Parts: sequence; C-alpha cells; structure tokens
Amino acid sequence: MKRLTKKYFRKTANGGFSIWCPGCHTGHFFDKRWTLDEATKTVKPSMNVNNEECHFNITNGEIIYHSCRHNLSGKTVCMVPF
Repeated sequence: MKRLTKKYFRKTANGGFSIWCPGCHTGHFFDKRWTLDEATKTVKPSMNVNNEECHFNITNGEIIYHSCRHNLSGKTVCMVPF
C-alpha cells in the first residue's frame, strides 16, 4: 500500500485506512476492499456504514454524502484532518 496522506487518512492495523466523518463525529474504517488514490484524495468504491446510517463517496478530498441518518445527508463537504 502507498504511503498515506497523514493529514486526512490514517493507516490501520489490518492494512487499510480510516478517515474522520464530520457527519457521524467518529472515524470510519476501510479495509483492503477499498482503494485510495493518495494524489487525488479519492477512495473507491463508496462506503455504506450500517446499511444507510452513513453512505458516502470520497472524491478529490470531498465527502459526498448520500442517504444518511445525520444532518449532512445529501451534502458535500471537504474532508477534515484526522
């Protein structure tokens, strides 16, 4: 795995990475099923936490929220440092 951008992504023990979710006010963890393009701060595919509790994409350093159970549902926000 490439070196992660420490400001927005953290390595995890299982070889994945995590981000801070400003909607849920907690970290979300990605395992090896997700890919991170460090140069563009893009993660593929989308993340769906607990069956629509928080469903989002990360593209070009922005979190694009889909159907979520928090107040950022349907909004796009910049990633925050973690």
